[in-house]
Amino acid sequence: MIIMLFEHIKRLYIGKAIGFGKVIHAYNNGWITKQQLEELRTIVVSYTKEEATLFKMEECSYLCHEAISKGIDVVLSDEKVHHFSLSSNDQNNLNAKMLNILAGVTELEYHSDGEPCVYYSVEDMTTICTSAQSKITIETTYNNCLYQWIKRCQTVDEIMTIRYGMEIPEEYWSEPWRNIVVKLENAKNIHNDQEK
Repeated sequence: MIIMLFEHIKRLYIGKAIGFGKVIHAYNNGWITKQQLEELRTIVVSYTKEEATLFKMEECSYLCHEAISKGIDVVLSDEKVHHFSLSSNDQNNLNAKMLNILAGVTELEYHSDGEPCVYYSVEDMTTICTSAQSKITIETTYNNCLYQWIKRCQTVDEIMTIRYGMEIPEEYWSEPWRNIVVKLENAKNIHNDQEK
């Protein structure tokens, strides 16, 4: 079954009916193996510049969503690290919790991944919500800068070398991304100073 599915995905990919973002999606859903993913990665598909732009943006969008969905680790008032996934449903739930806080609710039930539902304090829930929003903002702002980089590429080869997670040349930074980079660098320096 997996071999037939792989052959179908391979035909779609080579025929330019899907881009590599869909191939990664197939791998993440268990429809193809890691080895099959790597095999498809080595296939050179001849795209027009417009096709390459569209498929690369689709790929980056998918990987941005995946990066957000993986979630965040947050240290709460119990001084332990808790992990919270950030699927679309999780994001909606956390937005509702933030509205509860604003409405004055003080008993805020929620759960970290794999843990039972408990009541969180307003302070802890605020930490969870703001950390989640920070993660979402960082990933989406980064992805938007990737889009600008992709759009300005002159050749298909330039477009195809761009990968989600790579450092973006400063000429493609937006002002919000520049501010995020500065804040992340400052936080890293503070963390390094504390470890000395």
